[in-house]
Amino acid sequence: MKDSKIIKAGKELPLNDVVEAFIDTFVTSGALSALPITGTAVGLVKAYRGFKTQKLKQKLRGFIEGTGDLKQEEVAKFIAATDPEDDPLLVEHLLELIEQAESEQKAKIIGVIFRRLVREKISRDQFADQVRCVSKIYILDLFHFMHGYHNPYIFEDGLGDILVGYRICKRTVSLTTKSKIFLSPQETEPYIKVSYEITGIGNAFLKSLHDAYSDKIDGKHLLTD
Repeated sequence: MKDSKIIKAGKELPLNDVVEAFIDTFVTSGALSALPITGTAVGLVKAYRGFKTQKLKQKLRGFIEGTGDLKQEEVAKFIAATDPEDDPLLVEHLLELIEQAESEQKAKIIGVIFRRLVREKISRDQFADQVRCVSKIYILDLFHFMHGYHNPYIFEDGLGDILVGYRICKRTVSLTTKSKIFLSPQETEPYIKVSYEITGIGNAFLKSLHDAYSDKIDGKHLLTD
């Protein structure tokens, strides 16, 4: 998407106005607008367009909630300081990420991650990694991770392997022994032990997740900067 209205909004307008510009462009310039439709199909297309628009608005509201108290001046300063070679279409790419988010909750997390990028809590590379994780990992798995990261058993039953794939955790496999019979602990048998450790990437991601849901995390397990 390279609509000039979005580019202008991203450079000159408050975040709420960028949202409105994106919604307007999405609805009026989307693929549906180019379809040759007649008769009863018009009603179906209008209904579908309305559904898509409403879903998009919900996700954009989530994103705005995630940005919190981020001010227009901060965003403008960040965009002005961004090297065009790093991402010449930064605003467009960000809005596309929101549109592609599968839920309002994920859009909220993306908003938090963007705020942390603007305020230099995370680097551009960390931003890219974290947004990719949010986009690809099921929201329930994200919730299980951010609430239960301190419990090693939370990584069993597949969650640990999922997080390893995104470098959030690293897996260690070792050969050890365990009691063969409960009443005879001296009798042992070998078994393969799989353990998981949160990486630096995972720790930074956890801080972003906890930033998004600080009111939902047990205080003694809340990670902050």
